[in-house]
Amino acid sequence: MGLMEFIKNIFATGDGQISIDKGRAWDMEAETEAPYSRGLGKPQPAGYGTRRDYIDTYELHPWIFACVNRISTSVATVPMKVWERTGPRREEWKEVVDPDDKLVKLLRQPNPYISNYDFKEYVTSAQELTGDAYCEIIVDGDGEPVELWPMLPQFVTIVPDPVNFIRGYVYTVNGRSINFEPE
Repeated sequence: MGLMEFIKNIFATGDGQISIDKGRAWDMEAETEAPYSRGLGKPQPAGYGTRRDYIDTYELHPWIFACVNRISTSVATVPMKVWERTGPRREEWKEVVDPDDKLVKLLRQPNPYISNYDFKEYVTSAQELTGDAYCEIIVDGDGEPVELWPMLPQFVTIVPDPVNFIRGYVYTVNGRSINFEPE
């Protein structure tokens, strides 16, 4: 089972349909226009799709699926490397090859349930389909990242700020919302 099937199964009902509390999630997206924006940006033009529209299109049209799948599986095969900046030019940088390095470990296994390959495939698919890819970063007691958890971009609402551009993010799934501060 691939990552996209795993994600679909999270929300699947007994009849094979996807059960997502669309009303609340998409109401929140519409609500951010008025109370948060205060004149920031432009209203979304008529006929412009939502993130959910793009994902529905991906699921229904085999050519879009084929293209996104080809891109995401290709990107997933590219090894990720960690580089230490030892000088101003790239030629002076050194690759970190220590398997016990925290960042090397994190990129090799982003969290206990998702492999490096699946993580890269998912992030690339989300980026290709919606233009956004979000991850929750779990840190240890020292503030170092130890886990990366992909978030479904169609459930992330950006809360604008007139001074700092982004006030935060709201992740809403099945009527439950989690607020994230910008990093």
